[in-house]
Amino acid sequence: MGRAGLTAVLALVATACAGSPTPKPRPVPYANAPGSIYAPLRSPAPSPRGVAPTVLNVPGLLKPGQSVEGSVCSDPRILGRRISTINGAGACGISAPVRVTSVSGIRLKNAIRVNCEAAKAFADWTDRSAKPSAEVMGAVLTDMRPVASYACRTRNSRPGARLSEHAKGNAVDIADFSFSNGKTISVLKGWRGEGSTYLRRVWKGACGPFGTVLGPESDRFHQDHFHFDIARHRGGPYCK
Repeated sequence: MGRAGLTAVLALVATACAGSPTPKPRPVPYANAPGSIYAPLRSPAPSPRGVAPTVLNVPGLLKPGQSVEGSVCSDPRILGRRISTINGAGACGISAPVRVTSVSGIRLKNAIRVNCEAAKAFADWTDRSAKPSAEVMGAVLTDMRPVASYACRTRNSRPGARLSEHAKGNAVDIADFSFSNGKTISVLKGWRGEGSTYLRRVWKGACGPFGTVLGPESDRFHQDHFHFDIARHRGGPYCK
């Protein structure tokens, strides 16, 4: 092809390109996780031109074999450390216990000693219910106060009762919740007072991640805290 012919072809290509509309960028899919620092679960958020995106260490972005510093149970949402095997009397004890200080970015005012299955259920509930439900408080959940985890005892510490799930590292009790606006609501005062909407939402939201969920309307032993454990019942989760 001569120089004149090549020039003509290039002119035609330029004309065609100039007349074609510029394709619009396709929207990036995002997971909906209100109030969560882990909101972009699949893709990093778009950044201004020339600014590199920030990649968070979150479950959806981790590769097999990766871990987050300070995490346990192979779950980046659970911060703490592994501790020595707990050998209690009789059937009490935890073969692979962990001491957890934070779940899904929420600080635990008292560290808990549980097994990894209970820790993961706790993180699931925090992500699905405890954090997003804080919208009714007009704030963000920042802290929770556990009042019981592993303890070698019977149910409600009653003589002759069956062994508690606490004795196996399967349970955690939560007494109050604190928020970014400075408010703290307790199960004891808030269940029928200020904070009732939040407390009833998170109580209901625990039914599923946990096998047993007990609150102030279950019995006299749970007036001031929620009891969550991972026991499995034939008829499905027991929530009262």
